[in-house]
Amino acid sequence: MNEKKKRISRRDFLRGAGAVTAGAVLMGTLGACAAGSEAAAAEAPAPAPEHTPMPEPDPTPAQPIVPAAGPSNYAGGATVLAFASDQHAETPGFAAWIADQKAVYGDDLAFLAYGGDICDKAWTPEVFDGFKAALDEAMPGKYGVTTGNQEHKAGAPAWDPAVLGPGFLRLGEAARGDDYRVYFLGAAQEAMVFPAEDIAALAAYLDEQPSNIPVFVVSHFPLHLSVPYNGHDIPGGYRMTLGNDALTEVLNAHPNVIFLWGHNHTFQDPRYGTIRPAGSKFTWNIEDVTRKLTIGFTYANLGSFCRGSTYGCIAELRRTDAGVETTMYYVDTNVPMLTKESAVITVAPDGSVTADVKTSDSTNYIDMFYLAGWYEDPSFAEDY
Repeated sequence: MNEKKKRISRRDFLRGAGAVTAGAVLMGTLGACAAGSEAAAAEAPAPAPEHTPMPEPDPTPAQPIVPAAGPSNYAGGATVLAFASDQHAETPGFAAWIADQKAVYGDDLAFLAYGGDICDKAWTPEVFDGFKAALDEAMPGKYGVTTGNQEHKAGAPAWDPAVLGPGFLRLGEAARGDDYRVYFLGAAQEAMVFPAEDIAALAAYLDEQPSNIPVFVVSHFPLHLSVPYNGHDIPGGYRMTLGNDALTEVLNAHPNVIFLWGHNHTFQDPRYGTIRPAGSKFTWNIEDVTRKLTIGFTYANLGSFCRGSTYGCIAELRRTDAGVETTMYYVDTNVPMLTKESAVITVAPDGSVTADVKTSDSTNYIDMFYLAGWYEDPSFAEDY
């Protein structure tokens, strides 16, 4: 992490990130995870281990790093994949974003993958119908939608491609090209769990795929343990996806995987809008926050389209002498977001992977710790 970054104000951060609400959460003790239920309240926690308080952010300004690519300098000639998630019934913003991407990338936009949560808090058929109509109009035959926790609310239809359409798939391969694969690992239920059978199916699939092209695994739930934040029916609670350790072990055998996640659409999760390369560590279990998982693949956020956020992730794929080069960045309407990360991930013919992650001047993890209000417990500090 580049510690020579400019400290930003709360107002500047919220403007840059597109967030509209940022209830500060003071965190003095560790809450207990509600075993995967989004709506469950945390039990009384055990005292957190003592740690040295985090330092104040370094006020030394740094030169901003321009994203590796973006709509303003897109020169064509790539296979472009779009990734999005979590519209929570706010279809107009999502539909406008798709239209913007089509205007920029044209026929190069090969596929759009959506990571779940179409409706908000309750299943609403008219919202789903409007969502599907927007996709059918903009990306006919070139989109895939997997499930989030909202797709398991009462009244939601069974996620059957034969009924909803071929683009609607909870688990399995959603798209393939000469230089990529897209696999859906949608939510199996409303609770945050990666079932053993889903992990086994993904493991078998990955073993059959080429190691010299990127495989995008689109999941609604993240692998990391989230810190507490306000909202989403779990004030003061954690989000932990059960089975995350077993899934990480499978993914670590495939460095060409790019794992994309949604669900935590809030700036108070400092991984929101980030791309983490292989070798990154994160906290994964509430029972012992000193235990870390190290990833051997790329870990990226999908973005979201609700509560003021209107951005998703773009991946440009090009075959070069070095292998398949994937340039990833976040786009808000039709411009790249300088407050988010970009990366160039190259999968070489021999299966080796290199990643160059560029962090803009405004993306400062320590600043986000302070803005979120939970810097007093640095248990998660080394995650960033």
